[in-house]
Amino acid sequence: MKKMGYGISNDDRKKLVLIGIVFIIGLFLVLKNQSITSQIIGIQNKNEPKSLRPEYCGNVGGKEKCIDPQTFKYLPDYPSDFVQIYELVYYGKINDLSKIDEKYWKQPEIIPTWGTSGINAYLNPEKGRFGAFGLGCYPGEAVAKVTPGQAVKLMTWLHTSWAIQTLQGMSLEVVYPTHADSTTGIAVEQDSSISKYFDASVGPTVVLLGPTWPYFEAGPNFDHDGWILPLTVDIKMHYDIPKGIYAIGIMPFSPPQDKNDEWTLKYKLRYSPIQQFYLGKPYFTVFLNVE
Repeated sequence: MKKMGYGISNDDRKKLVLIGIVFIIGLFLVLKNQSITSQIIGIQNKNEPKSLRPEYCGNVGGKEKCIDPQTFKYLPDYPSDFVQIYELVYYGKINDLSKIDEKYWKQPEIIPTWGTSGINAYLNPEKGRFGAFGLGCYPGEAVAKVTPGQAVKLMTWLHTSWAIQTLQGMSLEVVYPTHADSTTGIAVEQDSSISKYFDASVGPTVVLLGPTWPYFEAGPNFDHDGWILPLTVDIKMHYDIPKGIYAIGIMPFSPPQDKNDEWTLKYKLRYSPIQQFYLGKPYFTVFLNVE
């Protein structure tokens, strides 16, 4: 009688070994492909880091709306320590603004009015409005203690106002206002003849400010000065200057005619020469306490 059993023949063993080998090879190829895919995804993520800039959202017409991130696409990456630098500038803890990198001062958030009016200008723009012109300086003033014969260098940032669509051309000049008040309570009454006691200049002297709508324009993609730029004021006191408190200001005026013609032909309706109007004080005022 033939013995019955449940053993596996040699042929069956060979088939199972072959199937196992095929399975292992297939599994290896699948894992390898997954690894390659993961590497590709990783490279894509590295090239597209999540922005550190806060999201600006609010209720507009009963719907949740956020400022389009593309509004900031030409600006430097938002620094992780931006708020700290902002507060140091805002509270006057940094006296030399030239030490602040452009990755900070090119951000719209560096201007204090961003939170009070800037966000709303982009979140809920006025229908039919065309932002033709508008500019300002931040900080708007500086105070320095000096002595006769001393020279000082001070800086501010000249910037385009919120949601302005044109390029603005201008000349910048030193002025000696007859009256000036500071936010800290300094009041100056003076005659314009006090200019004889100073050698003062501003640089640059000719500026083409860039738009802030629909994007904040700045950087190598553009051939204008950007939506914000540093202004430097150099002042040297004469040795015969009397002791006292003086005020020196910076004001924008019409650009040189040749530059105005050049910009008009190049940018056409996108360009606007500065509209002169008196604010009651210079755009940037330096208060000098001569001791």
